[in-house]
Amino acid sequence: MYSILIVCTGNTCRSPMAEWIFNQMIAQSDLAGKVEVSSAGIACAPGYGMSDEAKLVLSRRGLENASPHISRPLRGTDVEAAQLILTMTMSHKEMIVKKYSDAVGKVYTLREYGLLDGEDSDARSLRLDYLEELQPSLDIADPIGSGYDAYEMTADQIEHACELALHRLRRELGKL
Repeated sequence: MYSILIVCTGNTCRSPMAEWIFNQMIAQSDLAGKVEVSSAGIACAPGYGMSDEAKLVLSRRGLENASPHISRPLRGTDVEAAQLILTMTMSHKEMIVKKYSDAVGKVYTLREYGLLDGEDSDARSLRLDYLEELQPSLDIADPIGSGYDAYEMTADQIEHACELALHRLRRELGKL
């Protein structure tokens, strides 16, 4: 089973929404049963549920069973076990790479992973600079404390990034 770990700060909004959205997309693709997605938080208190707004956004997208999510902190064993780690922000990515240097080749922001599909490292670096000029950030906005509309916008960003990531993942796993 190919393991993907999605990471944000508190593991109550962005990363669980991305986990549920990406798992749904994978389940409806030819990768069903071959890829598992989980989530964790860099600075999270364990044992909290998903935020009410995040649950509502997912429910309105047909994911009514998202309630059982329980937040959990990122552990070294999670980093070791994951073949791919997708973060919500560049700072999350930098924190992971700084603490777990062996993870450097498998950590991307969610947007970066999909947008930089199929390029060597030099081309990827140049394209990343270009992409950062086109959009303010490769980060997924944090909706915490901002109301339902902000959660909906964040879920839209996540969904679009997951679609691109799934395209790349299907291509890369097809080579294995």
